[in-house]
Amino acid sequence: MIAILINTLLTIIMYAVLIRCVLSFLPVNRDNGFVALFFKYTEPIMALARRLTDRLLGGRYMPVDLSPILVLVGIFLLRVIVRIIF
Repeated sequence: MIAILINTLLTIIMYAVLIRCVLSFLPVNRDNGFVALFFKYTEPIMALARRLTDRLLGGRYMPVDLSPILVLVGIFLLRVIVRIIF
């Protein structure tokens, strides 16, 4: 039961990050309620991943934001851990 709940939560976060990535490539207004919803709820996780990539790269400038990839890899690893534990 707990594994299903955690897996569902991780799936929702994964889709929210993917939708945010797609929206970042489209010319949409970020003040739109639908768009703002995805940016509001995914920003804490993305900011954490951005800080981690900045530390890993030593503060060097990257022309591409790697934080969505890092978040998705983290979600994948968490799903594997949940499957092993539960």
